Amino acid sequence: MTTRAGRSSAPGRAGVPVGRGTRAARVARSAFRPRRIVTSLVAAVVLTASGTIVAIEVFSTMGGHAARLVPYGRTEHWAQHAAWRSWGVLAVCAAVALVGVWFLLAGLVPGRPRVVPLRGDNRDLAMAVTPAGLRNALAAAAEDVEGASQAHVVLGRHKVRVSVHCPSHEVDAVKAQVRVSVQEKLNEVRPLAGYRVAVRARTRRG
Repeated sequence: MTTRAGRSSAPGRAGVPVGRGTRAARVARSAFRPRRIVTSLVAAVVLTASGTIVAIEVFSTMGGHAARLVPYGRTEHWAQHAAWRSWGVLAVCAAVALVGVWFLLAGLVPGRPRVVPLRGDNRDLAMAVTPAGLRNALAAAAEDVEGASQAHVVLGRHKVRVSVHCPSHEVDAVKAQVRVSVQEKLNEVRPLAGYRVAVRARTRRG
């Protein structure tokens, strides 16, 4: 399990939960949000390189000796003689717009975290469990049901799929009990996302 602590509680209120409900949930969701390192790195490198080249070209041209680091003569000639409605200009504009939208969405749309944030009552303490740890806990809860064995759990974005083996004459009863057991474990662990439990039973001779 992973935990992240924030600032300490106010003096004289030690042990008192702070920030119940949705406020604590927002803190947990934000604490374990993917940092988009690759996207940020690409953006930083592209912008830094472009800005450096432009600065060198501008100052060298102002000094009377253009650096010409980039052979933009043909591009400049094309830009001066191309019409705004030509397919070439529109294609370049569309490409730049798509790149901008991609960076914008990468910054605004939250990605899927590598851990499962847990719901808490204290906004100064964010907790999470690894997907493998949650799957193992739910599989153990399923196998605690009498007649269920070889439980396999798949975590979706909002759904938990549980597959178990059970005797052919106890399918309905085992499925119902496994669903209850897994749901109780979810209520105990308290993941931030709401999960719906779906159970599939494979029969075996018993």
